[in-house]
Amino acid sequence: MEVLVDTSVWSLALRKKTLTGEEKNIVSELKELILEKRVIIIGP
Repeated sequence: MEVLVDTSVWSLALRKKTLTGEEKNIVSELKELILEKRVIIIGP
């Protein structure tokens, strides 16, 4: 299954320097989805 990732998740992963435990879990899941090539990005 492909996953469309919300902008807030990308922002969390790419901009925020200090993460809480829950935020680390979210970023970890995003990394896993990327490695599995399941993330899709839509155009503007």
